Amino acid sequence: LNLACAALFLPETLQTTAATAPGGGGGAPAAAAGDRPSVKSQLRRLFCDRETCGLLITVTLVRTNVPPMLSNISFVLEGEFGLSVILCSLLIGSIPAVILLGNSYVFVNAKKLPRWKLLRIAIIVQACVGCAAFLVMPVASMTVWSDMLIFYAMVLDNSIIQVPLNTLYLQPLKDIAGFASGIQAFLCSIAPSVAGAAATAATNWVGAAGLMASLGTILVCCSLLFWAIFGLRAHASEALCSNSSAEQGPGPVPAAPEQQQQQQQQQQQ
Repeated sequence: LNLACAALFLPETLQTTAATAPGGGGGAPAAAAGDRPSVKSQLRRLFCDRETCGLLITVTLVRTNVPPMLSNISFVLEGEFGLSVILCSLLIGSIPAVILLGNSYVFVNAKKLPRWKLLRIAIIVQACVGCAAFLVMPVASMTVWSDMLIFYAMVLDNSIIQVPLNTLYLQPLKDIAGFASGIQAFLCSIAPSVAGAAATAATNWVGAAGLMASLGTILVCCSLLFWAIFGLRAHASEALCSNSSAEQGPGPVPAAPEQQQQQQQQQQQ
């Protein structure tokens, strides 16, 4: 639905049609046809560019790790550990609190750390959380806090990743931001559903260890794909993204009055 709206209905992403100024008389067209790129060219910009496609894949995988947790956390807490519904609800309700910590960290360090550096740090932490999820598997059904620590760390790191990742993904796509957001929402609705179904099957099969294995696989795969696509030179892309708007920025700065007078004198001579 988001993809259809972005491609067919949103004014920002619609192709501009030729229209004659009201009143007739052969006035100039209000907008020339072809000012907006076609859907095919927009898709090519998203999927044929290595950096844009890599960021889109990373966004999709980052948003894939939370739905498996939400789908199975109550089953694990109530079924594996026998917690009451009230206590289970309190533990689940405490997880969003770490989102405030992650957003606060980003707010404080947004101007201190470049976006790519902040993203790379968060991706490294994500890989560590994924490895910790694998290590917790033997005791996942014995201690509730071992599972909760993984949930807290995963959501905290996820909240730190979201801001710089979304910014870097949409920054070079300002002219097709609606279309790019529609594609992102489309992929981020399919991948979490598939991952949630697989994690539910694993949890029903081996209990909490299956959930930890599912989360660890998603987190580690996301980190490995990020480094496989961008490598250690990811910071170089930030300069390209930041310079793209500068290259298309305002025109030349008007000369000072003294310089204008000199230019006029030179022209008269």
